[in-house]
Amino acid sequence: MVLTFFTLKRIEMSIMKTTAKLAAALLITIPINVAFAGGHMKWFEATGTQMPESSETISGKTGSITHITSKDIWDYSKAPEGMPRVVGATCHNSVVTDPSGALLGGVGVCESVDPNGDVSLYSATFGKDGVYNATLTHGTGVYEKYVGVEVTGSFIGQLSDGSGIYHMKPK
Repeated sequence: MVLTFFTLKRIEMSIMKTTAKLAAALLITIPINVAFAGGHMKWFEATGTQMPESSETISGKTGSITHITSKDIWDYSKAPEGMPRVVGATCHNSVVTDPSGALLGGVGVCESVDPNGDVSLYSATFGKDGVYNATLTHGTGVYEKYVGVEVTGSFIGQLSDGSGIYHMKPK
């Protein structure tokens, strides 16, 4: 089967849109803590915005891998005292698709240095349903005590260029 340039471009755009939906999300795993209850951290929901900056696809015989880099903004409006209300992040997501362009899943990493100079690193996976599960794997300053916290989420809206808004909540 010979694929035309336009068919390949359509598949690439489809992959970028799907990836953006999943990726951002994924990493946009921003746990927010407001209080301790019974010795356990109590986490709150958060929202993120993904703005893709670049995308590269590698195609094989039985599928493709698309790597997307995005700039994300995390809404920490429910964060406890001492945490910033808005945080910028850079996210890297790799998405696997089958020959038809259907999402099979992926992985992602988001890194951030907040306005106070504290750093956080999140690692995530997502399935073909677009739901992601992320973990704060490393952090300094206000994030240090939250290392290991897990969140889950998905996109709640997306534009044709792959930009989108996603929602996160405690797992």
